[in-house]
Amino acid sequence: MQFLHDRPHFVIVCEPGKGIAEMLTGYLHYYAGSSAPVSWYPAQSSIPTLVEQVLHEDGIHNWHPFNDENSGEPVVICINRVELPVTVKTILQRYKSEQITLDLSTETSINIHQLRALREEIRQCAIMIMGKFSTTVMQ
Repeated sequence: MQFLHDRPHFVIVCEPGKGIAEMLTGYLHYYAGSSAPVSWYPAQSSIPTLVEQVLHEDGIHNWHPFNDENSGEPVVICINRVELPVTVKTILQRYKSEQITLDLSTETSINIHQLRALREEIRQCAIMIMGKFSTTVMQ
């Protein structure tokens, strides 16, 4: 894939602990290559076990953020209209970054079947994001 915007840096802002940032990161890495720069706000140190299981079902083992300070223009992905931290608001103002808001169906507690349905939503969002910021080079 070739990025149109010189390899954008994806900044995912969402409520911590649900595994959404991890799932979206996993699919962005899957579709864009594992070196796609991704940051999370707030930072998270662990992944829920069920989320890891669902990602492994699709062969995704890289859900870790990859923050490259030298990467391209930040693209802020706000999930479920969560309040943006001051740091992210500064990024938006400084870089005049694009903001994408995704509305995903999330519950306070989620079982494996609900998580698999959510995975499909997140996968489609990752495809939409990649379609917006990359072109596929057929070989």
